[in-house]
Amino acid sequence: MVTKPQKGIASSSSSNILFSEILAIQRAITLGCKYGIKIRFPHAFVMTFLFRRGLSLREKMRLVTKLTASHALNLSMFAGVYKATL
Repeated sequence: MVTKPQKGIASSSSSNILFSEILAIQRAITLGCKYGIKIRFPHAFVMTFLFRRGLSLREKMRLVTKLTASHALNLSMFAGVYKATL
């Protein structure tokens, strides 16, 4: 018995590849952000509390949060751009 080739198989496989690439980029961005927070928060916390004299506790915590968010954003953007160019 001869079967006819199904229409749309090529387009569905190419859309699956595109979808998996988009998921890989999104995963890289997410993991870059998580890793940036995991690495930067303890370092910023210790360095701020050791070397930043004259700041209140609230100002120190704002600074730690700002530094952590900045590092997480930079690392996630780098990971996303890197994965998108592969």
